[in-house]
Amino acid sequence: MISKALSETYKAQPNDPVDFFAKFLLNHSRTARKAKDEKDAEKHVKEMREHHLTQLKIKEHKATE
Repeated sequence: MISKALSETYKAQPNDPVDFFAKFLLNHSRTARKAKDEKDAEKHVKEMREHHLTQLKIKEHKATE
């Protein structure tokens, strides 16, 4: 990631390269964290659905006995 940030800083040729570099890294960090949080939320929803379906199957099975 450092090399990508350096490359982008070089390409942009900003007036304040240190500030540009720092902001690039911070933005990447926020974006990566948000993506991880979204993935974790999707996993949680999937687990909850699976649990709910299992509970429904158990109830249906008991009702037919």
